[in-house]
Parts: sequence; structure tokens; C-alpha cells
Amino acid sequence: MFLPLPSIKCELILFCPFVIINLLLCGVCSSRPLSSASKHSQSQNHCFSSSLILFSYFHLIKTNPLPLLTLFCYRDSFRASLIHNSFQMEKASSPEASPKPHHKKSFVTTLMEAATLRSPSFKEDTYFISHLKSSEKKSLQELKDKLTASLGPDGQCTMWGIPLLSGDEKADVILLKFLRARDFKVSDSFHMLEKCLAWRKEFKADSVAEEELGLEELEGVVAYMHGYDREGHPVCYNAYGVFRDKDMCERMFGDEEKLSKFLRWRVQVMERGINLLHFKPGGINSIIQVTDLKDMPKRDLRVVSNQILSLFQDNYPEMVARKVL
Repeated sequence: MFLPLPSIKCELILFCPFVIINLLLCGVCSSRPLSSASKHSQSQNHCFSSSLILFSYFHLIKTNPLPLLTLFCYRDSFRASLIHNSFQMEKASSPEASPKPHHKKSFVTTLMEAATLRSPSFKEDTYFISHLKSSEKKSLQELKDKLTASLGPDGQCTMWGIPLLSGDEKADVILLKFLRARDFKVSDSFHMLEKCLAWRKEFKADSVAEEELGLEELEGVVAYMHGYDREGHPVCYNAYGVFRDKDMCERMFGDEEKLSKFLRWRVQVMERGINLLHFKPGGINSIIQVTDLKDMPKRDLRVVSNQILSLFQDNYPEMVARKVL
């Protein structure tokens, strides 16, 4: 019933290569390293059980070589089975990551994300034509051609006092801003430019900077231009904490007429900042926006803030070098 002791020793010695091969199959061949004590223990138990099976085959080989031939013929399937079992144990011991709960973004979070689209290390475009790629130069010329065809041979259009079809470098700076805002897609850039020109004509944006709107209480408090950064960009400061006063909100946004007047005043501040720009290659061609969100009533200002953001994005492309909150 029991094998003699010398025979057992001999078989164990001859069986060592099988154990080593089994260890390699269970451990080294697995592409995922065991990362915990429990996984290591499970792998050891699995390896030991597989070793006992191999030992039984080895013992039967002495009296019948058929199991050896069978094991040899199906060695690849047996190896694949060992690796598959090891992978299943690792997968079962690794709990699936629970999905992160979805939270609706607040208005302040949206503003902060928009403000960080350009980091403090953002480098403003120089607007030198010589620095453009050949494809970008081609897009610039195509935009000029589309604008000329739209206005006719004698047509003229200006923006910030600069004739867009004059062919000088200032006009190129403005056209490049629209191209960059639409990734140099000529059709999209031209559509944006057309809408902007129509809005400026309807809004009378060219003369708004000199108007008296009767909102002196907002001057130097809510939005105002003051000073320059180290690189020479004009800085526009925005502080909305004053609107935590319900009476102030009612005076500014109580009806459509008041809201339209406030929007016109905010565009006026923007136009005054734009008038400080150089509009020339290598010059200062954008401003800095600094916004103080302290005590800002998010719910009361949601509508007006969205309208301001929409106006600036559609009609002042590439005019803000950096936003700071």
C-alpha cells in the first residue's frame, strides 16, 4: 500500500523539475503581479494542488507511459488552463471600482473651469505672418477672398476703427483672431465674422465707448480697466459681490430694459479695454480679466452672466490672454 522510503525519495527528486515548471506556469507566466497577501496565498494553494496532480501523473508513468504521452500532447492546453485559473482568482479577489457619483457643476465651478483653459504660462500669439504655417497663410487669404466677395469690390467694413480689407498688418491681426477661434476653418471663421459685424452694427458697438449710460455707481466697483500686467496687457477687474444687495439687483436687472442697459455698460467697459490694444504683430493684442467671486449671488446673476459670456465669446475672439479668479 505504501511505497518504500528509498523509492519515495527517488520519485521526489525526479519530481522536482515538475514542481519548478508548475511554479513558473502559475507565477511567472501570469502578466498581472500579485499585489496582496491573500492573492499570494491563493496562488500558492493553487500551485500546490497542481503539483499534486502532476505528482500523481509522474507516479503512474512508472507502470504506464500513456499518461506521459497524454500530458505531453495536451501540455499547451494544460498551461493555458493554469494561467486562466490564476487570472480568474486574481480577478475575483479584485473588487470592481464603484462608479463615481455624478454631481451637477455649480455656476462658480463652470466659471473657474473656463478661467483655467489658459494657464498663467500661456504665450500670446505674435501674429507675425512669417510665423504662420503654409496652411494657415492659405486660410487667411481665403478668408480675405470670402469677405471681399461678400462685400463687393467697393465694399468696406471696419472693426475697432480698422478697415478689414485694407491689407495692412492690423487687419491681419483681427482676421487671424477669428481664424484661431475656429481652428483656421475658413467657413466657420467667416460665419463668425459675419455675425460679429452684424451684431456690432445693430448694437452700435463702435460708439458705445463714449456714451453716457448713467451707471456711475458701477464705475470702479463692478467692472473697470485699471493698470497693466508685467507684459503690458491692460487689466480688467470684475467684482460681483455688490449684487448681494437685493436692492442693487433690482435696480440693475429688475426688467428687460434695465438688463439691456447693464449689458450695454459691460460691453462699454470691454470696448474701452480693446481700444488700449496695439493690433499689430509682436504687440499687445489682448487683455487680462481678473474676477472676484467673493459674495457673488450665483442664482441672481446666472442669467446676466451667461449673456455676458455669450456676447464676449461670439464677438471678441482671442481678446483675453488670461482669466484670473
